[in-house]
Amino acid sequence: CLLPPRVTSLQELKSSSSKKGKKASSPLAAVAQLAHSQLSATSTAVIDGFLSAEQLKNIRREIAQLEPQYETGEIWVGKDAGAGAQISVASVRGDRVLWVDKEALTKGPFHALREAVRSIDKLVVSELSRRTPKLKHVNERSDPMLSIYPGRGSRFQKHVDNTAEDGRVLTVLCYLNEKW
Repeated sequence: CLLPPRVTSLQELKSSSSKKGKKASSPLAAVAQLAHSQLSATSTAVIDGFLSAEQLKNIRREIAQLEPQYETGEIWVGKDAGAGAQISVASVRGDRVLWVDKEALTKGPFHALREAVRSIDKLVVSELSRRTPKLKHVNERSDPMLSIYPGRGSRFQKHVDNTAEDGRVLTVLCYLNEKW
């Protein structure tokens, strides 16, 4: 299995920039440039340390209260978006999910999650979209989806997002696992 090369972490770039006396605003642009290079070469990019351990801890604490509201993950079965069904198949997708709509994200008690989503939006919409031709028209995102994989072999098998071709061009995953 060949994994994509890792992009230097945002924390490493911040540390490197401050040691070299560079402006604090450049680390995100540097991460975006590295991510762009990886996306162009392999259609994937990994950014370790984009969020700090403290930010991740705060997000986990905020979303823990929502766990009873998560629902069993479902897959779409059908040739296109107009004909098919949502079904639960644990051997294919064993997660539990919760979509966080715009109102809940902006008005709910989710300060850390809201800040993380803003940071990701800034990376994708403000930085990556200027560098990556396939992303040049990206100016918004869908609602964030939270997923829990409860163990016992749970997984989401390799798949293609957006077989319906509804305009989505990038999927961003942000792992909140401690010690990931």
